[in-house]
Amino acid sequence: MGYLLREHVMRTLFFVGLLLLIVSLAYGYYLTGIYVHYPQAPQSATQQTVPYHVRSVTVYVTHSEMNTIEVVKGGELAGLALVGLAIVIRIMRRRRADK
Repeated sequence: MGYLLREHVMRTLFFVGLLLLIVSLAYGYYLTGIYVHYPQAPQSATQQTVPYHVRSVTVYVTHSEMNTIEVVKGGELAGLALVGLAIVIRIMRRRRADK
């Protein structure tokens, strides 16, 4: 019973991480497509004063847009970490079972 529960938890961990990674990557790609058309000079009237390098161009975004970018990057890293952790634990369990 305990083994099945642990397998279920590891499988869930893997798929939650994979989902988080895919959603973050897709949303980041979507934002990149939008931000590439932003002004290439600071615009104080619209508060687009934070430089952001996207597709070999430096554009200027607002502070809240930059916070969104950072959250998306954090989601990518968290998703990758969860997937990696699940894979490493799975490999360690298989090696232990083979002994």
